[in-house]
Amino acid sequence: MRVTVNRAIYSFAVLLGGTCLAKVLSLALLPGAYARPDPVFGVVPFRYVLAGAAFLEYLAVWLLLVSGDVRLKLAAVAWLSTLFGLYRVGLWLRGTGQSCGCLGTVPEALGIPDRWVDAALVLALAYLGIASYGLLWRGVARGDVRAGSNQGA
Repeated sequence: MRVTVNRAIYSFAVLLGGTCLAKVLSLALLPGAYARPDPVFGVVPFRYVLAGAAFLEYLAVWLLLVSGDVRLKLAAVAWLSTLFGLYRVGLWLRGTGQSCGCLGTVPEALGIPDRWVDAALVLALAYLGIASYGLLWRGVARGDVRAGSNQGA
């Protein structure tokens, strides 16, 4: 299980690091483009939601790379994927019909269609959630993943 956990943790770090970078680049290059209200949180400007998500992703990447506690790493990714999943549900319930804009303007600058970005992000979210919760459950059930252990790190 150790190799599986290591690979998953590093893949989580790469994935979250990439999405964090896309958000930060978008906010830095076009700061005024995100003044509109967030479709889920209403009056809160989208730039604050995007910056908050980038900050949480950065913290998760830092934790994934620095912490020796495997259970904490997996729990952080599970928690973050749950938050992102709830945001997606909020978008769906609002019926806005728009993509989440989770990567800012980077995909648009690269000429990638919104529907492709949305599909890729849904797959990434599913991977983060299923893998982190699955490894937590599997490790806890087998007794392999313990708080404070360096196993899998």
